[in-house]
Amino acid sequence: MLTRILHFLGHLPVKVLRGLARGAWFSLYPHSAYWRLGGNDPAVEAALLHHACRPGLVCWDLGAHYGIYAIGLARRVGPAGRIEAFEPDPVSFRRLSWHARLNRLPQLKTHPVAASNAQSTSRLYQYESFGSTTSHLPFPGETLAGVPFREITTVALDAWVATGRIRSPHFIKIDVEGHAVPALQGMRHTLSIARPTILLGVHTHEELNGCRALLSELGYTLQPCSPASLAELETNPFGELLCLPPAAV
Repeated sequence: MLTRILHFLGHLPVKVLRGLARGAWFSLYPHSAYWRLGGNDPAVEAALLHHACRPGLVCWDLGAHYGIYAIGLARRVGPAGRIEAFEPDPVSFRRLSWHARLNRLPQLKTHPVAASNAQSTSRLYQYESFGSTTSHLPFPGETLAGVPFREITTVALDAWVATGRIRSPHFIKIDVEGHAVPALQGMRHTLSIARPTILLGVHTHEELNGCRALLSELGYTLQPCSPASLAELETNPFGELLCLPPAAV
């Protein structure tokens, strides 16, 4: 009985009070900071508002979690636009999908897969509990014995674009807990043609260096999303980068 009551209370709809998704419906808890504060990072909100909120845009959200940004973007791009939200954590995906239905946003499409460099399966690990923000595919050299995991599907988004399953993006948000390099590898052809602006969350030195090398080859310019300098990110590689295609520099 207690479990049912907590489930009911957690799914009570509340209005988002601030930020990109202000006025949208969200769930009471967990992660109540989303509806109270509109997200956890003002720099991310500012970048999304500036680059991804015009009517008709196509945006990909890789690592959408509960969908606070995906919902905000879907409301801003309108029915002529499209938001493709990817979330492999099964607990987070269920909440993401419910939020999409709750807000009646047909332009927001949700996908229970991880963007990577191949159509395959992998293990999604979680040190805390599934549904938190730290579910991740294996980091290089990570010791994972005894860590809970779920089997998930990975996809290369170039293949999805080629088959018409999704449209080429104008903007991409990537926050995939260390897996950004394979995700970018799997969309390299699309990036070279569509040249979307990318908001990239980095978590490790390997992720930062690998993404910078791949995107630099495609002519992108990387700049910090927050006042921190790129040199500071290299010392402590945890933050967001705005990656601008050649035409936008």
